Amino acid sequence: MRIEDWGDFPKEFAGRARQVAKKFVQFDTLIAPAVIQVLFWVCAVFAVISGIALIPFAPVSGL
Repeated sequence: MRIEDWGDFPKEFAGRARQVAKKFVQFDTLIAPAVIQVLFWVCAVFAVISGIALIPFAPVSGL
């Protein structure tokens, strides 16, 4: 297959690759930090609730 026979394929492929790359950049800059932040807050709230729940047992365990 000669390059002349390819037509617009390389341009289409490059455009498609650029679109996919933009989506990944968007994911990195917008979605990933939001997911990490949500997980952090879920863990923080869980830790606080667990700490409060363990307070009545503190004298028993010697803490």
